[in-house]
Amino acid sequence: MKKLLLATTALTFIAGAAIAQVNNVTPTDVTPAAINISTSLIANPSPTYFTNDGMTLLAIRTGASGTTATVRTKATQVIAQGLGTIQLADQVVVIPANAFMLLGPFATGRWNDPNYNTVRVDFSTAASVMTVHVPQ
Repeated sequence: MKKLLLATTALTFIAGAAIAQVNNVTPTDVTPAAINISTSLIANPSPTYFTNDGMTLLAIRTGASGTTATVRTKATQVIAQGLGTIQLADQVVVIPANAFMLLGPFATGRWNDPNYNTVRVDFSTAASVMTVHVPQ
């Protein structure tokens, strides 16, 4: 009985400590340095080529008119175990007027031009575009 009482007390202490840790988390514990937004605004966004390391996003802001972003794939197919060959196509994303959208991240094997480590995105109309790098 004494061992059972000690085990129960220990579990109660561990559970209480875990709850206390969760209760102590506040929004001030989050550091704003988690995402590094570059200052490279792309003035004429179509076509856009940007350097990609697999952790890069595009931040796109539209004005009075929306735009369509077409991300051009470099790899045309992939072979997946159990599934066989899967055909890959360009990805089209419709961005409405007066919107802000993040696209990515872009897997380097599929999207990067192997000679330049860049990704190509075509826009149907002008938009403000910035690259955003997410640290690993």
